[in-house]
Amino acid sequence: MMTARPALRNAIFVTLLTIFGVLAGLVSYYGLGHSDAVEDAPFLGRLANRLIYQGRSGEDLGPGREAMLLAVEDPAFAANLGPDVDTPGGSVTSISRALASRMAFDGYTGGVGRIRLAGYARGLEEKLSKRQILALWLETVEMGSVPEGWLKGFFLTSHLMYHRSPAKLSDTEFLRLVAVASDPDSFHLDRPDPALDERVTRITRLLAGTCVRERKGDVKLAPCAEEQP
Repeated sequence: MMTARPALRNAIFVTLLTIFGVLAGLVSYYGLGHSDAVEDAPFLGRLANRLIYQGRSGEDLGPGREAMLLAVEDPAFAANLGPDVDTPGGSVTSISRALASRMAFDGYTGGVGRIRLAGYARGLEEKLSKRQILALWLETVEMGSVPEGWLKGFFLTSHLMYHRSPAKLSDTEFLRLVAVASDPDSFHLDRPDPALDERVTRITRLLAGTCVRERKGDVKLAPCAEEQP
């Protein structure tokens, strides 16, 4: 018994040291992502300002359209800092986090890379305005594939698919773009797509207030699949 107790204490001590070491490493990795964002922010800010000047910001989507987009993509965008895990319909892949993934990680953030991604997203939120972040997101968002290749950019896709700017689209046309931006691997703008039509119907019901998202991360709008009583 006397020899077992020191051995147990040593095992606990080693375990605690290991846990603290892992936590310290994660904090350091988060800080690395944050410092990278702070370093990149001046360039990204200038790029965002250029897009805004060229009329490719959220405000240029048309009256009320920015609110429609955010209601689907990131309901708490105006308030959150990085991941949003509290708002029904929100998810850890907020607009800021999605932008961080594209800007600094080539879209891949598996494993512990998610910790660094979270730090980068937080840095963007601290150094750029919401208007700048959304402009960059609109410019870089993936919009699905067509025979000619992969589409990228909300405004560019609007011109390629409809030959008009987003502000001149009908609500249905605009929401088709929004739907594809949410899941570019699943929907197609260049041909009839019943799944895309269904997704637009769900978004329309959500925006009309006839259904609500009841859980975190409900990006598929499950309660909006049928008319609510």
